[in-house]
Amino acid sequence: MAQNLREPIVLDVNHMMSDIIGFQYGIDAGQVDGMAYAAATAQHNVEKNRGTG
Repeated sequence: MAQNLREPIVLDVNHMMSDIIGFQYGIDAGQVDGMAYAAATAQHNVEKNRGTG
């Protein structure tokens, strides 16, 4: 069975930012900030259900 590693998963959105790839394609910092609550909720749910199959 695989070992449980304690390294965090990091989502790097730098190359998705509108100031890098253009306004019509990228997202801005406000959009990323607006997703913070949903991301935290998703992380909480994953941690809560970890090991339940």
